[in-house]
Amino acid sequence: MKTTNFTPAEMEARVARFKSIEPQSSSYDAEVGIPKEVYEMMTARSLYLLMSPENQGGPMAQNPAVTTQDKMSVIIAECPPGDGPLLHAHQFT
Repeated sequence: MKTTNFTPAEMEARVARFKSIEPQSSSYDAEVGIPKEVYEMMTARSLYLLMSPENQGGPMAQNPAVTTQDKMSVIIAECPPGDGPLLHAHQFT
């Protein structure tokens, strides 16, 4: 197997630092005008977008920490204790 060497700068472009990621709930409050409390009642407390395609568009692809060429998104959903996502399916993803 061939070994590939990466520079620290090349690696840093592919690293998501959790402490520097702005939660999606904050962007909804500011951009769309939905109060944060209302948004959190319908979704997770905060959604942290770690990775998404650079040209995906839509609300779940705004300012990802890492952009990718493939069609994969990685999101961390923060929920209060005893709460969590409702049963759902991602049929086309």
